[in-house]
Amino acid sequence: SDAFTGLTALKNLKISDNLLTTFPCDALQNLPALSKVRAERNSIRRIPSNCKLPPLDSLDLSYNLLESLPCSSPSNCFIGIERTRILNLLNNQLQTLPEAFCSYGVKAMDPIHLALAGNPWRCDETLLPLLPCGQVNSSLRCAMPLN
Repeated sequence: SDAFTGLTALKNLKISDNLLTTFPCDALQNLPALSKVRAERNSIRRIPSNCKLPPLDSLDLSYNLLESLPCSSPSNCFIGIERTRILNLLNNQLQTLPEAFCSYGVKAMDPIHLALAGNPWRCDETLLPLLPCGQVNSSLRCAMPLN
């Protein structure tokens, strides 16, 4: 977790193609100038629930294996994402998004570029609270339709 200690002026970080399985929140939380993280094409399955990031402008987690996002309440999404203007979650394994993602993430971040395509969305009652969120709603294509 101290891999980037002392790099207080670091603005852009590319940790793509490194076979990471967990997003390295601890290593990034003490980088105050960090504004862009590219972590695409890893094997990231999870983001720790206590993840606290510096306020990022751009976060790319595309082409990973994410099955969920840590967002149990509007005040407990991964901290730091509220300023993010580009959030790329293309081609993961997301089947649903937490209800709090809409109220904390998308509404707080408008206008943003939100990329959600290429995930196997489960279109059931878990996605209903997200329908009013235009950017979420327009990005979803059902892989598993309602019965």
